[in-house]
Amino acid sequence: MSLGQTTYDVSRPTGTCAKTGEPIVPGDPYVACLVETDPDLPLARLDFSLAAWEDGARPAEPVFGSWRATMVDSQAKPRQFIDDAALCDLFEQLESNDEERRIAFRFLLALVLVRKRLLHLAGSTKESMLVQWTRRSGRMTAPSQGEEATMKVIDPGLDDSRVAELSDEIGAIVGDTSS
Repeated sequence: MSLGQTTYDVSRPTGTCAKTGEPIVPGDPYVACLVETDPDLPLARLDFSLAAWEDGARPAEPVFGSWRATMVDSQAKPRQFIDDAALCDLFEQLESNDEERRIAFRFLLALVLVRKRLLHLAGSTKESMLVQWTRRSGRMTAPSQGEEATMKVIDPGLDDSRVAELSDEIGAIVGDTSS
């Protein structure tokens, strides 16, 4: 599977509801969406106030993934763009998709989640890896007896240098500063 020069460049929160044009003020909850305007272009970000989202506002473009967040003050110290719970949500949303770009994104996201110890590697083959997780309070945690789930994550066949390159890009997107 060839992924060419695909990158995952996600912008910071816009601070404006894509539906109403109203500001989303610091402290307000909102829903962020990654949308695919063109398969050859980077993903675009749209933010919706929670009220607009709950009233049915959705982007016209295909939604790659979405997550809930709370708007932060643009003058505040930079934090990660997407919290752990949102990363877990994105991982789950991409489970049943067979599109090449999403498979690669999910594979790399799984690597980040394993690194953050939110997923646990249960085994691997040349074609895929098996990860275990348990969903508790918006987080994936170590599986416990009777609650574990094992998921297959398809390996898109990236070489080591491409994995390192794309992992660094996803790390930059999520603001991952852990080592």
